[in-house]
Amino acid sequence: MGFTACAFCDATGETTKITKEHLYSEWINLVLPASVVGPNITVEWTDHVSGAFRTRPVRELASEQVRCVCHRCNNGWMSKLDDQVRPLLEPMILGKPTTLSALDQLTVATWAAMKAAVFEFAWDNPPVYEQADREIIRTQQRPPATVRVALAAIQSQGFPLRAISRGIVGGGRAAQCLTLQIGCLVMQILGGPLAGAHGFHTVGGVRPRHVMVYPPALSGQRWPPTEVHDDASLLASTEPWGGPGGQVSGPRV
Repeated sequence: MGFTACAFCDATGETTKITKEHLYSEWINLVLPASVVGPNITVEWTDHVSGAFRTRPVRELASEQVRCVCHRCNNGWMSKLDDQVRPLLEPMILGKPTTLSALDQLTVATWAAMKAAVFEFAWDNPPVYEQADREIIRTQQRPPATVRVALAAIQSQGFPLRAISRGIVGGGRAAQCLTLQIGCLVMQILGGPLAGAHGFHTVGGVRPRHVMVYPPALSGQRWPPTEVHDDASLLASTEPWGGPGGQVSGPRV
């Protein structure tokens, strides 16, 4: 799928080059190469419209791209953010205990929000994040105020990368919960206009499987949390709407 305007700066026109952005950043291929995850790498996905399951082989793990950002954003602030976040995420991806300062948490959360916004352009559903939300990520280097970002850990059997999106709509507004698994690290990003009213805001402080990084804890956060997901419990955690403290009702998308 291709777009004629940049998802973040909204630039368009003949002088604007819309480029492909990796859904998972390309540097992840260096952290999780075929020598680590195995040589037979496939991409599997479920069609949101038909429900059909599809699969195809790829050479590299983080290979999927979507053409949705301009050359200036892709090679400017987005590239810089990738450089900043890699040394913070790489130990967690490999399962190594990590302590994140408040500034580290902000960097991780901003990268997670950026990726959540990019992932929306890879699917058929209309984007939940508004242009103003993406503008905040770009210009202020932070997630929008309604976004919450939590980290978890997983011991998975055969899934080095995974992205699961759950959405809800109500009262003309929408929210999205995107769960990203990268190696041993799980990132859960809740965002969208409807997200501001949701009980997910308290996840980080009260659930043993999650560590909240946005809003950041000024005293720092340690990863991994006290309990680690397996594949079954991760799938059960991807839709917070029905979980403890859920406050929003409406059709799922």
